[in-house]
Amino acid sequence: MLILNSQLRTNMHRRIYLLTLLLASILALYPGSARGDDTTDIMNKINLLRGVQPTLNAIEIEKLNTRMDEVWQFVESHKTAAVPILKKELSAALVRDKLDEFFVMDIGYLLYHIEGNDAESLSISALGKVDPESKIIKQNFKELFDFTHALAKSGHPRVLSQIDRIFLSANDSLEFWAAPHYVKLDARLICIFLYGITSPEVESYLAEKLKSAGPDNNRILEILGYLGSEQSVLRVVPILQHPADYETFSRALTMLMEVGGPAGRNAVIHLDPGALDARSKKYFLEILPEAKKGRTIPCLPLSSVWMARKKH
Repeated sequence: MLILNSQLRTNMHRRIYLLTLLLASILALYPGSARGDDTTDIMNKINLLRGVQPTLNAIEIEKLNTRMDEVWQFVESHKTAAVPILKKELSAALVRDKLDEFFVMDIGYLLYHIEGNDAESLSISALGKVDPESKIIKQNFKELFDFTHALAKSGHPRVLSQIDRIFLSANDSLEFWAAPHYVKLDARLICIFLYGITSPEVESYLAEKLKSAGPDNNRILEILGYLGSEQSVLRVVPILQHPADYETFSRALTMLMEVGGPAGRNAVIHLDPGALDARSKKYFLEILPEAKKGRTIPCLPLSSVWMARKKH
């Protein structure tokens, strides 16, 4: 039997102690999963976002904003342990019979904020469950816009279909401070910002949606007035030739003249105004000389977008 002297035992104990500390440090830096205490803390924070109800009470709204900030800050400081739990809880929430609208939106946005493309599919699924007409979502419309805008950058086709569903036919506007500016977006500009950040292919995507007397034609024409080009002319000309009314005609004419290039102006020049209503015909005859001169006309004015220095 080997008997160690006291000095040797002391040195060995010291090495074991130091190795234990080193191992503990490594595990703290690279935890494989949340410990029991971590899981409880994370769940307690996540649960603060459940069951949020709409309110017009300023004090309650401030409390909710504080609670949201607290949860987001906590999760961001415990990413490794929190993200798997967030994914599990969001996945479960998406299949429940009664959807917790705010929870699904906020956790979906939080996950994408932290994980990016690694959470893209789940976050898009969360966006797909959100009802834009629910009171709690309408009260948090800015977050819905921010969430969609963040996902739109991916250019994923599933995001485009959600922009269609939530925003294309909507009339909601948005006002917010983006220090030191105040920003005001109408429904048209919200669509321009969301579709415009997706991908260059979005022009074709939108142009293909144009239909004779389609309910979204006016909005699509407005968007194409900023995001379109000569390649959409063939899709817009039939709308110009057989418009539903003056509103549709003026938008189609503006799009062709502003971004349609030579092909767009040529289509305007060769338009037969005989079938147009009086108001549309008058507008056409005002624009026709500009088309023949090869000039463009201003796009629908961005009168609803303005930025002002914050007053002190």
